[in-house]
Amino acid sequence: MTQRAPDLPQITLENTFAELYQANGKEVIVLPPTLAHGSKYVYQIEQGSWEEGTECVAKNSYPSHAQIKLQALIPQQMSFSVGSLRMIMFNSVLEDCNDVDSMSANAQAQMTLEHVKLEQRPQLILQPDPEHLDRKALNCPLAVCTPIDALDGHRLTIPLDVSYELLTKETLARSTIPGPASRIISVKYAPSKNYDGWINSEVNRSILEVSRHPLPFVLKFTQTISGHGVHIIRTASERDRLCQNILPSALHNHLRQLTPENAYLKPCNLVMTDLITDISANYSLTIFVHCDGHWTFNACGTQHLKNRNGSDTEYAGTSINYRSQDRLKRELKSTIKDIASFVHDRCYYGPVGADVLIDRSGKQQVVDLSVRWTSSWILGTLGNYFLNERRLGCARLVMKELTVGRDDFAKMVEEGVYAERVVIVAWFELRRTRKSWAHLVVGGEGWEEVEGCLEKIDMVCVEDMNDE
Repeated sequence: MTQRAPDLPQITLENTFAELYQANGKEVIVLPPTLAHGSKYVYQIEQGSWEEGTECVAKNSYPSHAQIKLQALIPQQMSFSVGSLRMIMFNSVLEDCNDVDSMSANAQAQMTLEHVKLEQRPQLILQPDPEHLDRKALNCPLAVCTPIDALDGHRLTIPLDVSYELLTKETLARSTIPGPASRIISVKYAPSKNYDGWINSEVNRSILEVSRHPLPFVLKFTQTISGHGVHIIRTASERDRLCQNILPSALHNHLRQLTPENAYLKPCNLVMTDLITDISANYSLTIFVHCDGHWTFNACGTQHLKNRNGSDTEYAGTSINYRSQDRLKRELKSTIKDIASFVHDRCYYGPVGADVLIDRSGKQQVVDLSVRWTSSWILGTLGNYFLNERRLGCARLVMKELTVGRDDFAKMVEEGVYAERVVIVAWFELRRTRKSWAHLVVGGEGWEEVEGCLEKIDMVCVEDMNDE
């Protein structure tokens, strides 16, 4: 059965990657986030979650949330901000799922992009998987979000080692960017013939240091994805649970990824930072750093988190007040300069995301730095659509699991008072089960209007999703 594209308005975007890269005289091909398995560039991810998202869907089975997010929704959402550049989309392994009536993930991506003005749509390059990229088709450097082994030897905007280092929590902790006091627990690759004995020794030593760290604090594995490996510890009981129930298995699994080939990257170190408790503002900032070190402000919103393993560390969307952007750009200018200078000194150019906390004394502290595209970039891209064209001053990015298809959802929105206030930036649908997963940006004149629209959407929702 053929689906039609819902009759939603054409969208004119701003701050697309095409504009920003080409302003530097750079022609690049964008590669969306991917976590193909490797032995050199490793990440701390919880068993059964994002790790599962890298796996193929078994024949005659249904994909998991993680597979849908990693292989369909995140690439779609990123494509919304790419502009006219070329972008790689993988021939999704979701094709084998037990839903013969469903459109392919790539066809659903094309439907999402039909609502972007034609000259701002990316040219999608279909490739089988990261391990089998067609080098002849890729005649420009790749702009990469997540360094993986399979990209070694390809032309890249930034060397893999540099990208990987800039993404580590340890790099931020050791930087000159203003942030909370930090302590590094270093793990050195020095196994003797007794490999298991070495791992047990390092695990016990690391846990002992964590158990002695004064409260409250934040523990981070140095390479994490979507809040995995981040633990906010406020009380002695939370610290005991971390040391007794979480770290033993997590550290054992992670240390087995440390090898002579990747030891210089320090992929298994731990970072402990002071927990900032007197917070007056919490910002999710996105900028683009140019080749000469100057920067373009994209957006600054408020990040929303949900609970994971007893800590509010899981990304659940971002909200933005468009009328406050000029003021926030001025207020954060010094911190933005510090961030741009730091990454530029390491020969990086491209998008950067940062989480900035402001305490009650007015001190700005960067608590997380994502030297890559981040989900909240889309809010800046849609600023012209919401504020300039429709006078809607607020918007929120949300992730939803729904019980209706795209057509029914679009009709529901069009028939209400919220027409043209809901933008689908990613959608994946399993028609046989009547389930859909969506990333939506919901706009309104004020927050009451945004919340009213979200309440209507929640009537056809199963639960919130998360990603990053």
